[in-house]
Amino acid sequence: MNGLSIFLYVLAVLLVLYLGFFIYVLMSLLSFQGKLNKRLIAFSVLLKEKKDVLSTLYNLFDEKGISIDSLTKESCAKMCWLKIDTLKESEIRGVSKTISDLQKRLTLLVSQNEFLSKDEEILRLLSTLMDIDGNFRRIIATYNSEIIGYEYWRKMWLYSWLFFLFGFRKRNRLA
Repeated sequence: MNGLSIFLYVLAVLLVLYLGFFIYVLMSLLSFQGKLNKRLIAFSVLLKEKKDVLSTLYNLFDEKGISIDSLTKESCAKMCWLKIDTLKESEIRGVSKTISDLQKRLTLLVSQNEFLSKDEEILRLLSTLMDIDGNFRRIIATYNSEIIGYEYWRKMWLYSWLFFLFGFRKRNRLA
């Protein structure tokens, strides 16, 4: 064997190792991307539940004849027009902010009114909201930890240029 054939064998082995490791990194990246997409669906479901509970709470206030200020009515109207079927990462912050704004307004209204703070149905709805908030925080923590794994594999220096060409872009953490 001459030097050229040894060089070609070594080059072929290195190329096979490079491609094998690329496939491993790509599979890891696709796994994290799938997990992140499932978390986005979970966000959509929780925000939809929260929207339904807040709408029920608002309608309950209306049925009981509680005076509601115009800012709360406007906030509820904004929330009612939200499309929460499947949200993208960029939409979650805006939708979550709109819904939490109405939630803060309605819980403030409950805390200011002694009659409302003793109503069983309202307390049940507020308890449901607290459960949804707990689940939402848990999913945000899981999503943010999976973002770290996704970014680790996406930034693998040997393949980062390929992943950029394949459309794997930076994903942001949620607050």
